[in-house]
Amino acid sequence: MKIAKLDCPVHALDNRLLLPAGKELTSEALDELIATNKDTFYRALPFLEYGTVYQDILRLIQKPPYHVIFDELKRTLALNLMKKISFIPPILEALDLFEERDFYTYRHSLMVFAMSTIMARDLLEKSEDWIMEAMAGTIHD
Repeated sequence: MKIAKLDCPVHALDNRLLLPAGKELTSEALDELIATNKDTFYRALPFLEYGTVYQDILRLIQKPPYHVIFDELKRTLALNLMKKISFIPPILEALDLFEERDFYTYRHSLMVFAMSTIMARDLLEKSEDWIMEAMAGTIHD
């Protein structure tokens, strides 16, 4: 199996070097990266209470074509479920970066999250707590 090699360095949002250019992305390299932050603790923050996320999602799901998908009932159900979901600050800060520098990706991330919430609720037919756990990974970009 061919091992991927970084063409460019990877930095954290605070500009700290995480991986240098030329680094091979082996399981050992990733284990080392994880180990450097092993003692770091982040307190999770409610997603919809972060910055303008709530207002942005509410505004976006009321615009075409999403207003058809998110009728009043589904909008309420999705927002109530999303209110229960929290993320650690680095994920939310990455979202800030997209909001500032690439609004298309920011909007895409919010809409994938909102639509995944509705799809999970409609398709999985499980308790909201189970769906909430499943939804924790929907910000994939």
